[in-house]
Amino acid sequence: MRDLQRFVSDYTKGKKHLHLEIGMITKGDSEYHSFGNPQKKSTVPPEHRLFEIGSVTKLFTSILLLEMERQQLLSTDDTVGKYIHNGKNDYLNKVTLKSLATHTSGLPRLATNLSSKNRYNPFSTYTEEDLLAFLSDADFTDQMGTYEYSNTGMGLLGHILCKVSGSTYDDLVKKYITGPLDMTETAATLNAEQNGRFVNGHTSTGKKMPHWDTSVHEGQGRLSHLFTICVYLCRPISMKIIL
Repeated sequence: MRDLQRFVSDYTKGKKHLHLEIGMITKGDSEYHSFGNPQKKSTVPPEHRLFEIGSVTKLFTSILLLEMERQQLLSTDDTVGKYIHNGKNDYLNKVTLKSLATHTSGLPRLATNLSSKNRYNPFSTYTEEDLLAFLSDADFTDQMGTYEYSNTGMGLLGHILCKVSGSTYDDLVKKYITGPLDMTETAATLNAEQNGRFVNGHTSTGKKMPHWDTSVHEGQGRLSHLFTICVYLCRPISMKIIL
């Protein structure tokens, strides 16, 4: 515990608007700690305060890809061009689903036609039509095979998984991940009671940030809390779902 407090002290030094929830798992037992200055005094236990988990969702998307391959619904070696038809762009016939999951497709971190009109919620108005328009002449062949973190690639992968399955991303996650692991409070939207436990993010100046709407990029953003994430870590997905 002393080492944890030292780490937190160093990490939070000089940062006024910062709050941390930390879960520790030791030999299957979990404990939870809260540090910093929350936006308001809360009676909600730290492990049940809801946060945006952001790119942790990308792990879910990769798991869904493997599960759907196991069910022979697709192959990780399938190309994007198999599902996004564009006869004029041969690049899409080279990029595999595996490369999307491993960030080696060459696609940039953000699509070049992503509007910056709402920088506090940048994906909220980005549609399937916008994604397809970006892909219509995208050619990153020279960057293929080289690691580059890509929200665009993971959002595209989530979109393809939904298209193949005929399900929403939320339904896929419930069916293959949060349902089997009883992660009932990991979702894309919150009910009224859950909203009362939601902790907003803040800018470095203390401005409250809205919850991000990921729209067609929903393969990269969820909401959850510390207890659920510890459940996720304690129960190996490879044992429960993939094998």
